[in-house]
Amino acid sequence: MRLVPLFALALALSATAPAATIGVAVGGSGFECQQTLFPGACSGSPTYQWVNGDYIGQTVTGTPLGLANQISLSLDYIDKLAIGQSQTYSVVVNGTTVGSFTIPGLNDSQQYTVTDSFIFAPIAGPDFTVLFQISSPTTPGGMGSLGWEHGVESSFFTLSDEGGAQTPEPGTFALMLAPALAGVWAIRRRKR
Repeated sequence: MRLVPLFALALALSATAPAATIGVAVGGSGFECQQTLFPGACSGSPTYQWVNGDYIGQTVTGTPLGLANQISLSLDYIDKLAIGQSQTYSVVVNGTTVGSFTIPGLNDSQQYTVTDSFIFAPIAGPDFTVLFQISSPTTPGGMGSLGWEHGVESSFFTLSDEGGAQTPEPGTFALMLAPALAGVWAIRRRKR
């Protein structure tokens, strides 16, 4: 019986620990918002924004994620932005921009959903602040805005540590190494 393939299997298993994922609704406790011209407007949903630097977001604390390196979005908004205008939003996780998306104006007052995902260098947890911040120039007066749904609506994002960022528990790690150690022992025994 050859034990060397078992060594390769143990190495492969140790490199692919399961990923952890958390889903976060935008709104309620931990909701963050900046609406420069009308600060009180953040309490209502939708929150309309058009000024560069304004944002909505969410802070979550004590998550099971030691780090995150992927985010998936499903954000609802009302489009009152004039045709020919657009707004670009940066996706910011714990102060680091990890991606962006652009929404063209349709000015039809209909609800739409932004769906996107981004993979990025690991960012330490277990606490995360995720902001969706206008990075395009301020929309000129009279050209409308986008209204972001939050609270009881369906806007949410998912953070995960895809790629096995978790460390296996000691018992699991020992079980994965056992075949490798047996292979080393068998090779040393043959040399004698």
